[in-house]
Amino acid sequence: MYQVPGEGDHRPPGGTESPDTDIFVAALQAAGQYDPRRGAPAAWLYGIARNILASTTAAASSNSTRSPG
Repeated sequence: MYQVPGEGDHRPPGGTESPDTDIFVAALQAAGQYDPRRGAPAAWLYGIARNILASTTAAASSNSTRSPG
């Protein structure tokens, strides 16, 4: 992600350059919480991805709707 100096940081707090990285890190951190009785691993990972992308989108939307000054 290229950033013009002085343009501010468009990433969510604690976010990285790529949502893929955020999803991977969140999955690693939550791996001990996975319960196979609650569903397939793919569904668990999809839920993590959905939550990360929703928070990234919300943060981006919040930044774009703020008025300067």
